[in-house]
Amino acid sequence: MTSDPGREFDFEIAETVTMTRVGDGGGGSSGDVVHLPAEALLRLVYGRLDPTHSPAIRPDEAATLDALRSVFPGI
Repeated sequence: MTSDPGREFDFEIAETVTMTRVGDGGGGSSGDVVHLPAEALLRLVYGRLDPTHSPAIRPDEAATLDALRSVFPGI
């Protein structure tokens, strides 16, 4: 989920990664959830959201964010 603006996205992680906005024909959240500002989501997808520059997140979401970082290592 993002804030500023508020949106919800699903990531399907397989051989490739697919991102679908929930409410645009996609499913609902079926797995782990991470709440981020929209800017942080963009930085994550481009491999630019390192731990020292991440926004504050809920403690129970830290492992999920770390797993997503491994999916989007950057160039």
